[in-house]
Amino acid sequence: MNHLRARFTCTFALAGLWFISSLYAQSPEKPANNQPESSAIFSVLHGVVHDSQNLPVRGAKVIAQDRTQTLTAITDAAGAYRFSAIHAGPCTLHAESSGVRSIAVQLLLKENEDKNIDLVLPAPKTADHSPATV
Repeated sequence: MNHLRARFTCTFALAGLWFISSLYAQSPEKPANNQPESSAIFSVLHGVVHDSQNLPVRGAKVIAQDRTQTLTAITDAAGAYRFSAIHAGPCTLHAESSGVRSIAVQLLLKENEDKNIDLVLPAPKTADHSPATV
């Protein structure tokens, strides 16, 4: 009879351990705001777009492309743009406006960095069609 009691106790203990381990093995629940949990680390990127005479460019299109996403902003009356959630790491920043040439820069964003990048759009191409250096 002792041997049956020991077998029952051992089986019960193993079932309890299995139940507890299954609780820990489940994936964590989503946060209360129903947003997916993310391990990505974001940075903030902002600045002002100027023309070749250092005047702010209103309505310029600024595109930021990181390793997983492409974001677009339109500059305000002061020529300002802002990207609040861009992934840390390598990034290409491109600005363009009608009537002027565009510019692109490569940069590396650090984790949780708040980086200011002002961009100067080159003067429009001249009529002589000579190649311009950016």
